Amino acid sequence: MSASMSGATSAGCSHCQTEVALDPSQLEADRLLRCMVCNNKELYSQKDFNRKLGCAIMTVAILLAVPTYYISLVVGAIVDALLYWRLPWVLVCYRCRAIYRGFDHGTHQPYELERGAKYDKYVG
Repeated sequence: MSASMSGATSAGCSHCQTEVALDPSQLEADRLLRCMVCNNKELYSQKDFNRKLGCAIMTVAILLAVPTYYISLVVGAIVDALLYWRLPWVLVCYRCRAIYRGFDHGTHQPYELERGAKYDKYVG
């Protein structure tokens, strides 16, 4: 989903190519108030960081730790931190896990385990 939707009546998912009808009550300026897929109000913010990439960076750093006198751990942590710092924020729906890029994340809190556990039954 993209933030450049002012005046649009639908938005397309770049991953699955599904078109979702936009409801004006879901948007307020650059803020997303509800999930466009399941209409859930509870969204959380997180960095748009690929977890597999982060794990791969640290795995390589760990495997190279002894031959590099543990300098690879420092380099891995720095690379990981730089990627995290450069990447934008995204919003994620607790219920259906839809990801929204380009929206203001300021009013949405980071993931909360207790709230996430409430929605685990909806995720397959």
